[in-house]
Amino acid sequence: MLKYPYGFDTFTNFLTKCGLVEIELISKEYCFCYLLPQGVSIYLYKNGTILIQGNPAIKHAIEMTIKELLQKTS
Repeated sequence: MLKYPYGFDTFTNFLTKCGLVEIELISKEYCFCYLLPQGVSIYLYKNGTILIQGNPAIKHAIEMTIKELLQKTS
């Protein structure tokens, strides 16, 4: 499970650093949902948990990219 240890207001910039530039943010009561054109959704919950769902071929690559950048910045 991935955890985002920084403020929610920085997550969009973090995704951009991961190379994800075409994202649509949908704010929900319990989380922020980022929709990607590749058929993947990234959910950032209020407790910092990151959940990635959608196209399995793309999902794994995005998850690895996020995980790698989190390790570099922590």
